[in-house]
Amino acid sequence: DFDGDGDVDGNDFLAWQRNASVGSLGDWAANFGQPASNAAAAATPEPTTLLQCLICLGGGARRRRSPRGKA
Repeated sequence: DFDGDGDVDGNDFLAWQRNASVGSLGDWAANFGQPASNAAAAATPEPTTLLQCLICLGGGARRRRSPRGKA
């Protein structure tokens, strides 16, 4: 964390470019993308997933209601 903001990101890379030292690139590369806090990452479903589920469930319900023997 070269700029002291608590995370390692592109701003740290810019700080490193402007004030490079011998071992600083290795430090930046080893920690790039590491957040300052350990916030839990959760998977977020796509908005269309709900729509797809509703279509599938609706199709299954319609299929059950259709009379058999009619073409």
